[in-house]
Amino acid sequence: MVQTIAGAIAGGVFLIYISRKLRLPAIVLLLAGGFVLGPAVMGERAIVRPESLGDGLLVIVALAVGLILFEGGLTLDVSGYRSAPSMIKRLLTIGVLITWVSAAASISPMADCRGRLRAGLFRRAERRGARSWS
Repeated sequence: MVQTIAGAIAGGVFLIYISRKLRLPAIVLLLAGGFVLGPAVMGERAIVRPESLGDGLLVIVALAVGLILFEGGLTLDVSGYRSAPSMIKRLLTIGVLITWVSAAASISPMADCRGRLRAGLFRRAERRGARSWS
């Protein structure tokens, strides 16, 4: 577990440094680095082993997503939205609404098949110790 955490942090810092030197988006090198350092490429010799974290991986991912969203909210520029061309405004409002509605419409048949999917999700969550939503 220590090797996984140390390898991920060291690899991430190194790849961000390289991405700044090459003037590339950091996410490009981080994605490639995670793929190369993980078990998909290195197999048994992988430096980063996600399975060694167990359920802690879900906690780390949830914290990382929360941190990314928080940072995005801090750097959000509302005046930039107001000064954006109308085409961009439509994309950010109507486009998001259309995507949300179409995703909900495509998922609803799966969630409505006699309650099996929903019940399966709730049972799985209860086994982990979470409360049921019903």
